[in-house]
Amino acid sequence: MPDPVNVNTQTPAKSRAPWMILALLALVAGALLALRPAPEAPPDDPTPPPPSAAAAALLGDLDAGARLGDFEVEAVVGPGAEGRDPQAILIHVRDGDARLAVTIMPRDAAEHTPPMRTETHDLFFGHLQPEDARLDPGATDALLTAVAELVRAHE
Repeated sequence: MPDPVNVNTQTPAKSRAPWMILALLALVAGALLALRPAPEAPPDDPTPPPPSAAAAALLGDLDAGARLGDFEVEAVVGPGAEGRDPQAILIHVRDGDARLAVTIMPRDAAEHTPPMRTETHDLFFGHLQPEDARLDPGATDALLTAVAELVRAHE
């Protein structure tokens, strides 16, 4: 009769193999996780950058937090920001949850007729968000008039 100890010598080695493979895979996965690049930290300061020199020359000291009619200025960007015309300046404003942008471009630089003009610039508004937002036409007229007054003062 065979020795019972010698008969089972192969069984423990076979049962250890799957656990060793799993342990090795866990080590490799841990090493890959440790070597991955750290995610970029969110910006510490959500305050938009100050207006560019060109925007300041055209709009004076208009900056985030200023009021234009019923709207609060969130940012003044450009020229050339957000993939727009290299000469376009955008003023991002909000009234409650509604947000939109006023775009200032050199006169006749756009193909369509602007809702308001100054001597040297065309004024447009758009990019209304959220999609279901509605604005009183009088509020947008007052907004464009306020921007036009700033532009006219510095043209």
